Amino acid sequence: MKAIQLLEPNLLVQRDMPIPEPAAAEVLIKVRTVGICGTDISIYKGISPAPYPVVLGHEFCGDVVKVGTGVENVKPGDYVISEASWGCGTCYFCQQGQPSYCEKPFVYGRTCDGALAEYVKAPARIVHRISAKVQPVEAQGVTAVATTLRALRRSGINVGQSAAILGPGYTGLLLLQLAKQSGAAPVIVTGTNDDRLQAAETLGADITVNIRRDGWLDKILAATDGYGPDVVIEASGRPDALEQALAMVKKGGRIIAFGIAGSPIENFEAGQLYKKDIAIMGSKGGYFEYGNAVKALESHRLKTRELVTHVFQLEDAPEAFRFITNNSRSVVRAVVEVNC
Repeated sequence: MKAIQLLEPNLLVQRDMPIPEPAAAEVLIKVRTVGICGTDISIYKGISPAPYPVVLGHEFCGDVVKVGTGVENVKPGDYVISEASWGCGTCYFCQQGQPSYCEKPFVYGRTCDGALAEYVKAPARIVHRISAKVQPVEAQGVTAVATTLRALRRSGINVGQSAAILGPGYTGLLLLQLAKQSGAAPVIVTGTNDDRLQAAETLGADITVNIRRDGWLDKILAATDGYGPDVVIEASGRPDALEQALAMVKKGGRIIAFGIAGSPIENFEAGQLYKKDIAIMGSKGGYFEYGNAVKALESHRLKTRELVTHVFQLEDAPEAFRFITNNSRSVVRAVVEVNC
């Protein structure tokens, strides 16, 4: 089969590899589409660790073509999505029902070969059927939907409470839509890219704010009666965005660190935690939300196809990664078509 391997940072090549053979309780999936997310780019650039060589790609959909013994939840011919990672099942956290904290996790494109290939195998327990009415260009985004659902749930947002989403990237624009559908009001989106902020307005943002312009904080406070948002979800991965979150959040409010920051926060005013009596928590992965994510996509209430700005073919994946790296501000979501 054709597969795209990362040999070292910034070096992707196409290779011919054996088609994986599913063991007991595993399935073989013929890949249709793969979404390229920020984590993939971080691994590609050598910022996030991964064993070389490795096949990237952890957000995908496809068709089951073969199942191992003992598989009952799916069968050959089923159109499916897969979770991006799974726990070892034996460590302390897995035994406590918390696979997100697994000490020896399996992660596509990081600890094992991913889906930038014609075929990939997966444990049957992390594979979910999805309606054929969801196009492959949409279905590849189920992991992003699952992670944003988990972040929103951890935020505890209630109907009528105000929310700010920091970063109008792919997941930020999903969070915006989910926050609106949950009844949050107003929903504010902040960023530095006017085109992305315009996209946020099109998707229903009540207010957009470019934080590179003077008066950005005053605009947010004015929109929330001077108090600041009840909930702030940081979705950009920029360390300074958490500083902004701390400055804007309402007293007694909540901050969710959803974006993956790659460096320390230099000017974090820890005293504000006491003065504002706020809570800050992280949100990692989409465990236990994949079923809900599939339903969300099947309902077609989320606009996901509109967020896909670039589509590439499998053989062009190395060029796709170079393009995204050099044009990050213009790429909201890139998708690789494999067997379409």
